[in-house]
Amino acid sequence: MAEAEFDRAVAERWFAAAYNNETWDLLETDAGEVVDGQHLLATAYAAYRHWLAAGGALERQRGRHLLATVHARLGQVEMVREQARACHDLSELNAAEQTPFDRACAAECRARAESLAGSDEAPGLRAAAETAGRAIPDAGDREVFDGLLAAGPW
Repeated sequence: MAEAEFDRAVAERWFAAAYNNETWDLLETDAGEVVDGQHLLATAYAAYRHWLAAGGALERQRGRHLLATVHARLGQVEMVREQARACHDLSELNAAEQTPFDRACAAECRARAESLAGSDEAPGLRAAAETAGRAIPDAGDREVFDGLLAAGPW
C-alpha cells in the first residue's frame, strides 16, 4: 500500500490555528459556564506546540500570550508569570515584526501576571497596557484587546 501524500507543514499550521481558535472559544465562554481546565490547558499547549513547528518568533509570542491567558483563567499564578515573561521577552525581540495588537497583548499579559501575583508594579503595567491598546489602529482589534483587558481575573 502506497503512503498517502501528506504535507506536514500544512498540517502543522492547520492544527496550530484550529487549537488556537478552540482555546480562545473556550476562554470566551460565558462566566456561568464551566470549562474543563484540563481540556483548556491541553488545547492551548497543543496550539503552542503546533505553532512551534509551523510559525516563527511572532507565533511563539502569540502562543505564550495564549498560555498566560489560560493559566490566568485557571488561577495558576506562577505559570502565568512564566508565560508572561516569555511573551514579553519575545515581544522585545519581535519589535520590528509585531503589530500594535501584539505589542498591547504582550503588555496586557505581563500586567495581568503581576496583578495576580500581587506585585506593586501591576498598576503601572496595566496603565502601560491600556496606553498600548489605544495605539491599536484597527477598531476590531482594539475591541478584542479591550475585551482581553476587561476579562478577569485581575
